[in-house]
Amino acid sequence: MGCRKNQKGVVLVDEYITRFEYLKLFKDWKCRKFKEKLRYELKWVIIPMEIREFLKLVEKVKVVKWLEFNPRMARSQGTRSSGFKKSFYQKKPYS
Repeated sequence: MGCRKNQKGVVLVDEYITRFEYLKLFKDWKCRKFKEKLRYELKWVIIPMEIREFLKLVEKVKVVKWLEFNPRMARSQGTRSSGFKKSFYQKKPYS
């Protein structure tokens, strides 16, 4: 489905809009299909993010998978980046 050009080589607006709408639908479909094929553990994390750009979706899945297989790294990065003081994590879970 290509866009025709008029005699001066300009793409007709109506056809450009039609092409744009078609590609947008394909992009959404591609993301939806990709999400459907993920393991449950990944879906649980990824789907609530509501990412609709395929490349961003793939990158987020890679990060989640990396964190899943490197839990020590995820914990250490999470405590530093969350902004909580170290003393908060040193408290006993009781009393």
